[in-house]
Amino acid sequence: MEIRVAFLGYNRPGYFSSTMASWRTALVGGDRYRPTLYLEPSPAEAEMRRLFRGTGPVRVNPRRLGIETNYFATMGRIFGEDPTVEAVVMAEDDVLVSSDVMDYFEWAFAEHAKDDSILAVCAFSNLTVPDGFGPEHGIRYPYFFPWVWGTWRDRWEELLEPQWEFRHIPGWDVGLGVVMNACGLRCAMPAHTRADHIGAVGIHMRPEGLAGTRHASFLLDRPRGTQFSELPYFGPYDV
Repeated sequence: MEIRVAFLGYNRPGYFSSTMASWRTALVGGDRYRPTLYLEPSPAEAEMRRLFRGTGPVRVNPRRLGIETNYFATMGRIFGEDPTVEAVVMAEDDVLVSSDVMDYFEWAFAEHAKDDSILAVCAFSNLTVPDGFGPEHGIRYPYFFPWVWGTWRDRWEELLEPQWEFRHIPGWDVGLGVVMNACGLRCAMPAHTRADHIGAVGIHMRPEGLAGTRHASFLLDRPRGTQFSELPYFGPYDV
């Protein structure tokens, strides 16, 4: 499957340095993903470029778009410019990932490619995982987590792109979740999270809210080559 990895960045090189350290391990042997940084203009541009050096190209927006519009423009650009791309992973500049995160995305994208009940694949989950759910298990759940996620071309073109103008709802991720639930859809995610949000200070985050965007099941180092499978899950998520 043709998958691309897109990074959205702005002006926080302190977080981006840690983020890229985790991604460089996850992207070993992953040149086929053609990772690209879509960068908002700022005085930190040179440092953000330096931190991405050796990973892939950098494309700077002609003006600051804001996170919602940057997501929309980037997804549309990737799918629009290359008709061979079947799925895209979206990453931000303040989210660490486990070393096997792309193994999970590869599996989930293939596993659910023809499953129209799944809208997106999330690397993060903060679910209360019962006994018997290991790091090799995936689940489906009626909740969307924005900390490293992806979707397929058909779901972008048929559902998300036409309905992206949900800015009357506070937060693009909340709006995406509203669309998902209105359509009776689910997201696929690992039982043990593969993403860790570290951005305590940002436009949409304050330190007191950070704990709700992290989970104790996160590990930076996980063995590659995990054979994933899905288990039914009906429990709550941690808040």
